Amino acid sequence: MDREKIGKNLFSFHSFPRGSNWILFLFLFQVILPISSFPEETRIKKIILAYTASFNGNIEGCDCREYPRSGLAKSAVLLRELKEEGAILIDGGDLLDPSGDPLLAQYFLKAFTNLKYDFLTLGDQEFSDGLNAFWEYAESVDFHCGNLLIKGDTGFRKYSPPYKILKPEGVPLGIGAIIDPAVFQLYPESIKDSVRVISPEEAARELVNKITEEGVSNIILIFHGTRERAKKIATLVPQVLAIIIAHEQWIIQEKVGEVLLVSPGEEGNRVGILSLIQDKEEGLVIEKNTFQYFSFWDDPDDPAIKDMADQYIQEMISRIRTAPKKP
Repeated sequence: MDREKIGKNLFSFHSFPRGSNWILFLFLFQVILPISSFPEETRIKKIILAYTASFNGNIEGCDCREYPRSGLAKSAVLLRELKEEGAILIDGGDLLDPSGDPLLAQYFLKAFTNLKYDFLTLGDQEFSDGLNAFWEYAESVDFHCGNLLIKGDTGFRKYSPPYKILKPEGVPLGIGAIIDPAVFQLYPESIKDSVRVISPEEAARELVNKITEEGVSNIILIFHGTRERAKKIATLVPQVLAIIIAHEQWIIQEKVGEVLLVSPGEEGNRVGILSLIQDKEEGLVIEKNTFQYFSFWDDPDDPAIKDMADQYIQEMISRIRTAPKKP
């Protein structure tokens, strides 16, 4: 038999003995049929959370010789790619420069909006330009924090929204955020007198209860505070899948009981990638957590974010040149 005839007869029922036809039929039905022909509920659902923290206003990076920082421009390449693939983007707070820079803050928040982050945690550095500036920033993006009271015209009121419920792949996922009062310790009295922080431990339990009352059992908690306090909180809300920690700028990956504690470190050098899968018996479970490192020297810039960084620098230079000279 020549090659042409072999090719034509390879998957022909008639090229097999009559008794083998049913065997081949069953093989085609059970193995070769595409997965898409099966009901949606039989597929393994995978959810990716990409998380960042403590950018400290570093939009372009820094070639600091002792310790280069990648900044948002580098990590944005991966963040944009993951977002296009359906990932949830989360930031743990301290987006802005700790020393204050209203112009930089405008560009930085514009960059986060451009990347379409799903959840932004309110960190203490979001107050670095003062309370009035914070309220302006809060008009352009939704910060989340479940235990912060901020002083207003009629007294202190709770900042909201404390949490958000998303449905990636049709699976309900609650994401909530709380802050540690200790992070405001070094702030000027004008800021400390304007904020009140409810006990993080109490707030964590309340937040988890509220999300659960909405019929959502899959919960991710963002804690803007210390690692040690996060570990304590993990013992109080053992039902959460993970606690993403920000503020201290450490690289963290450890477990307290069944709760995974993670942190990607500082200034865009890493993006944390938390992979979740839907288990038929246990529901949503953590498959793995990884960190993607970025090199200031070797990795490319995201064009849109780099363009914003360049605009900020040019505008800053222009302001310096046109500023009135001191007598």
